[in-house]
Amino acid sequence: MASGTPDLSVVCPSCGERVSPYITECPYCGKRVRKRAPKLGSREDPANKAAKREKRRRRAPARPKFDTSSGRLLIVPGLLIGAVTLTILVRSQVVNAATLVVLGPIGNDWPKLVSSPFVHLSLPYAFMALVAFAIFGSLIERSLSAGPFVVLGTWLLAGAGGAWLSAGTGISRASGALAPAIAVTLASGMAALDARRGGDHDADIVGPGVALVALCLLPPLVIGATWQELVSGLVVGIGVGSLLTVRLRSA
Repeated sequence: MASGTPDLSVVCPSCGERVSPYITECPYCGKRVRKRAPKLGSREDPANKAAKREKRRRRAPARPKFDTSSGRLLIVPGLLIGAVTLTILVRSQVVNAATLVVLGPIGNDWPKLVSSPFVHLSLPYAFMALVAFAIFGSLIERSLSAGPFVVLGTWLLAGAGGAWLSAGTGISRASGALAPAIAVTLASGMAALDARRGGDHDADIVGPGVALVALCLLPPLVIGATWQELVSGLVVGIGVGSLLTVRLRSA
């Protein structure tokens, strides 16, 4: 054998003789050496080929998972406590709804755009919106180091936008509480979908999808929920979802 040429022969497990790697049975004892011989045109050890294929797979960039298993929740509980507290105070008539909620044309009551999303004038509306925000807002808050700021900004922007658009139409009892729930649900669904495309088959896309459909059905069914809130939530949700996707890819 020429110097420097690798010895590709294999050892027969029965008689111990070295035989060619391109045969299936030992010519000395007739013992089957392997089930299938390598192709004759191949000079490279099959084990080396397998190692190279594995190395190429590892070299391919992988998108990070939509990891929600760690991180302390601060903003989501705070917003939920604020919403429940103000809703109870308004419904028990301890606080006048007119001081917090946009009840018609906005006029000079611009500060109400911030407080309005915290007050729910319908209990079914409150339950669905707050549960959805708690679930999917928590996923976003835990997924990034800047997650709390993203959630807070989403609540304020979507809520104020929903209240402002609703007030502009003169709709009575309009608030912006539905918009933040739709925004975080859509954003977390977009992040999960991108993670699924990147190879994370554990990312849940069914939950956000079902919740989003249910929230979008509220405006025609529940008093206090408006189509304008739906629009605000979808617009902000798409923006936040795109930002979340980019941040997760670069993490």
